[in-house]
Amino acid sequence: MKGHSHILPLLFFSILMGKNVFSQDNQFFKEVLVKTEAFYKNTQSYSIETKYEYFETQNASQPLETLEGFIFKNNTNYFSKIGTTDFVYIQDVFLKLDHAEKAVIYSKSEGKNSFLPIELSSMIAHFESIVATSNKNEIVFDLSFKEELSIPYTKMVLLINSKTFEINRQELYFKENQKFPWTYNFEKPINEAKMIITLTPSNKNYPGSLLSLSNYISNSKTLKLSQKFDSYKLYNLSQ
Repeated sequence: MKGHSHILPLLFFSILMGKNVFSQDNQFFKEVLVKTEAFYKNTQSYSIETKYEYFETQNASQPLETLEGFIFKNNTNYFSKIGTTDFVYIQDVFLKLDHAEKAVIYSKSEGKNSFLPIELSSMIAHFESIVATSNKNEIVFDLSFKEELSIPYTKMVLLINSKTFEINRQELYFKENQKFPWTYNFEKPINEAKMIITLTPSNKNYPGSLLSLSNYISNSKTLKLSQKFDSYKLYNLSQ
């Protein structure tokens, strides 16, 4: 089964002679992150359209591959789609449905209440530097990763709505000899590539069945898939 990372996830602004002081920006990043987490946790219902774009070089204007999807929250339950993969958080249950592979992963989740479109809290310690700037509508964070980390990125740029503290966009810059995490030339190494994730608030009304466990599981005790997904293979990670 091919894996899809949900990407799956702030700040303090200070400028002096065009330069930023890391400790201040680090604190600002944390303060904004608290507000961002509060927005997504405390807003009872929202819909967000998402777009993942992969560029072969950091200066390229046209993406090699684009995947679209959405995030839908109602009360404390969430549904997220990225291309042909769905991520579902219902009560204490997490489901990942890979429609291309016809597979379902089932597990128990205790971290749903901290759900964010982009997980950030756990990443703070991994940044070598944090530089914050702002314009009329957005706070922009340029976040450089520590070189010794075994992650595929050199830096991340994060754009946040300065009024609502929603995440507008995330840019990830790849290290050399990495591979795209999706389908395009999966085995081809890439150099100086980038990925852009755009999140756009939406007024779409998604069906409530997306957040109904019975839509996926017909018997929660024996973990039998519903008739809609009876041709899928179930992987139970909660055992």
